Amino acid sequence: MLLITILGVYAGWYRQEKIAVGYCSVGQTVSSIPSEIEVPEWAQSILPAEISVPQFIIDKLEPDCEQDYILKPHPFALGGVVPLPPTCEADGEKVRRVQAVADKAVEELRERTAKYECREPIDEEGTVVDTPAMEELELKQIINKKRSRKMSNQEFEDLWGSAIGEIKQREEVQVEIKETSDSGAVPNTYLSSTSLARIPLTCAVRRSIRLGLARHRFEISAVIALIITAIYGRARFISDRATAAQVPSLVNDVLDRLAQQKERGYEDDVDDPWLFLPNLRDDVLRSTHSLRQRERIWRRVIAVVEQNSNVRTGQRESRSGEVGRAWEWIGPTVGDSGGRRRRSGRVSWGPDVKSEDSPASEEKPQIHRKWEEPRPVY
Repeated sequence: MLLITILGVYAGWYRQEKIAVGYCSVGQTVSSIPSEIEVPEWAQSILPAEISVPQFIIDKLEPDCEQDYILKPHPFALGGVVPLPPTCEADGEKVRRVQAVADKAVEELRERTAKYECREPIDEEGTVVDTPAMEELELKQIINKKRSRKMSNQEFEDLWGSAIGEIKQREEVQVEIKETSDSGAVPNTYLSSTSLARIPLTCAVRRSIRLGLARHRFEISAVIALIITAIYGRARFISDRATAAQVPSLVNDVLDRLAQQKERGYEDDVDDPWLFLPNLRDDVLRSTHSLRQRERIWRRVIAVVEQNSNVRTGQRESRSGEVGRAWEWIGPTVGDSGGRRRRSGRVSWGPDVKSEDSPASEEKPQIHRKWEEPRPVY
């Protein structure tokens, strides 16, 4: 009984002392560290009777719960009967509310990024932003408008102060600080999100195509240039082949016209025996309406015709006074056997040859070539 009595007295005294010590603002309100220390009498001749202890030293030495932590009783304390010390744990409800505010702020940054990427207006006035970054004060005002009506302004300020730090620590959030022109002003902090979770599917497809084209623009340009070059080269090759196929027939046509023009000069003695190149070109290539194509074909015809030894090239003047480069046929023609002798007016006085004025010569009809060209020939 004595031992039990001693243990009971000791347990009561221990409980009373533990409660008196306190923990996390529970227990005695008076500090256990005295604010004034009495000096012994033998030292009072040197020191004052009492020495004051500064308050900041007391605050540093005494333990206290941190902010945003609450007191949690020990599960075996039996409602405080057993003097087991409680613990300081994070305020779960406040942490949850802070987390909710941070999530709303990040969602707002994601929405801003989606509207920026899709070039959508951010308000009813049709304002389109040119950057996904949002100023911290603007973000705070937007979240404040969406808060619950039961939440007071002071409570929101406390939650925002705790949430802004967590927002900036998110991996997808980028923080940019811009200095203002005023040296004494506080620099502006801009927040933006790199997440594309809020971008619609159609916008994401357009964005992917746009960024892909921008990223591979040099390769795409090279491929397009190569394709265009190949198409142009093939078209040019086909055109050259078609032009080369036309040249032989055009050369024959030109040579026939030159020979016919020479014959007409012998028979009629009215037309010039040559043809000017521009007139001949436009007559031979009348079905080719493209000046560039006509000139390209004609250069090939010139290269072939001027190599012909029966064609003479030079500057000529027509009876009308026109001067220009002309071609003249100097080779044999159909009417050379009779036309040249008729124009020469020569008379043969041989015994076996009759003169052109004899009756026998008048009986023989002269063979003349009939002009059958349906269109005028220069």
